[in-house]
Formats: sequence, structure tokens, C-alpha cells
Amino acid sequence: YLPKSWNIRSEDEKDYWPIRYLKILARLPIDLNTWLGFGHTIHGNEDMTPFAENTELNSFVLVNAVNLLYENLDLRLSSGKKIIFYQLFPLYQEELEYKLENSLDDLLDLFEDDDLLPVLNIKRKNYCK
Repeated sequence: YLPKSWNIRSEDEKDYWPIRYLKILARLPIDLNTWLGFGHTIHGNEDMTPFAENTELNSFVLVNAVNLLYENLDLRLSSGKKIIFYQLFPLYQEELEYKLENSLDDLLDLFEDDDLLPVLNIKRKNYCK
């Protein structure tokens, strides 16, 4: 869910960081023998600096993937099993700390609906500053 104007072919970090973190997180369960699920938080790096020069976002929380109508993007198999898709929701440091001290529900309750859209907004309001 990158904006239409996002340059996905660029290797410049200001454009590449969302793709880089998708790759990192795709490998994480295998590399660390662990799992990822709803509500897990992921720090961008050890020193908690922003992902790139064009944003102050520096971490993620995994939330259920939704479309632009806020409908869950789950997949029901013919066997009856359900596959749940997640998306990376970028956070500011203060939002990450708030989520860790409270809960994901408490954090998301602070957000205006427009900022909960799945399309990445690297300049959205910091709700815990």
C-alpha cells in the first residue's frame, strides 16, 4: 500500500525502506526461529533512528491487512481453513512506546480514521508527541 507516486524501482533508501523491511520481516521467522502475528512490534534499527531521511517513522506494528473500505483481507480456502494477511503499520518512536506501555487498541483509538488507511503516509501526524 505505497502511494501511487512512490518510486518502487529506486534504490535510494528514502524510496526503498518499505521494501527492505518487507524482505527483512519475511526472513525473520526462519532466521530467528520465531513467528510474527497481530500486534507484534518491530524496531527499525537498534538506535531507533528514522527509516530514512524523508520520514520520522522508525518502527512497525503488525495489523490485519485491510482494503480501503477497512474490510479484512483474509483468504478462505476450499478446505475451510482461513489465511490471515497482515500489513506493516509504521509508527513513530513515541507511538511505539505508548503501544508497549498500554495496548495496540489504546494506540489505535487515538488515531483519526484517515490516518488508519492502509496507504503509507510518511508525513502523517504523530499521535503521541
